[in-house]
Amino acid sequence: MEWLGALARTLVSVVVAVSSMIGTAIHSAPVDPPDHTSAAAVQSSITASRSSTLVDARLLVRYRTQVTTAQAEVVERTHGARKKAEIRQLGIRVLEVPRGSEAGALRSLAADPLVEFVERDQTVAMTNTAPNDYWWPSQWSQVKTRANAAWDLTTGSPSVVIAVLDTGVDLAQPDLQGKFVGAYNVLTGSSDATDDNGHGTWAAGVAAAASDNTIGVASYCWHCSLMPVKVLGADGIGTMSDVAAGITWATDHGARVISMSLSGTAGTTTLQSAVRYAHDRGVVLVAAAGNYGNSTPTYPAAYPEVVSVAGTDPNDALYSWSDFGA
Repeated sequence: MEWLGALARTLVSVVVAVSSMIGTAIHSAPVDPPDHTSAAAVQSSITASRSSTLVDARLLVRYRTQVTTAQAEVVERTHGARKKAEIRQLGIRVLEVPRGSEAGALRSLAADPLVEFVERDQTVAMTNTAPNDYWWPSQWSQVKTRANAAWDLTTGSPSVVIAVLDTGVDLAQPDLQGKFVGAYNVLTGSSDATDDNGHGTWAAGVAAAASDNTIGVASYCWHCSLMPVKVLGADGIGTMSDVAAGITWATDHGARVISMSLSGTAGTTTLQSAVRYAHDRGVVLVAAAGNYGNSTPTYPAAYPEVVSVAGTDPNDALYSWSDFGA
């Protein structure tokens, strides 16, 4: 259960955000990827990405503003690609290419004059493993993060919606009844965001479970509303393009805070664009710093618009697995 220290600090940041609805964010190790992928930069990008986990047979492309849908479809056919999905708010088309042809398709699309940028999609993963039991009798994390001092200011409001981008949420959980204002499953394009892992349900409970009611756990934001957005599969793995789609969906549907207990080892322009899209609309974004035990940036936490949260133990010492840096 050591993971709770990191998650708790993430959620106390949410409470502070709810209290003040801050417009700027604390950040750790901000590192921005290139805004555009040019033909000259493609080879170095491919080489650097070998240490990251790339999504097979998938590219992310944004065309120049004057390009029509018909023109985009012609470009994609020319380069052996087809549209799998689209993040309209960001102007991003998610393309499928034959497995094994990713590098060649990346080069040829980057050289096309109608393409603004193209990149490989990356994987993200949940940063903690959820405990097997819902009832946890000793919530030391709330004492360490001085949650009751925040509660003296506010216990939240139903008008403040916390979107939890994760493995989904168990909508039948007793301590979460009456908390939901909408749900979305990016993986299926449906409203069924049922949790098939358990991690997302726990994250939602720590954030905004019904509290002061003698059951379950005491959450950080007692009266806030919850918006489950499923971006990770049953194995806790997902893609940055799906996280980007989840961020934009949550933003467009009224989220004031977006909580992400997930990370990836390499950023993408697509994910960065989604973060900026939400931040520009006043959304507070919070993400785990990562579980690699070093100062290497992880995403989305490394973006300057995101509150990046590390993990500490009951003695306020940094966990050995927690990322760090500023």
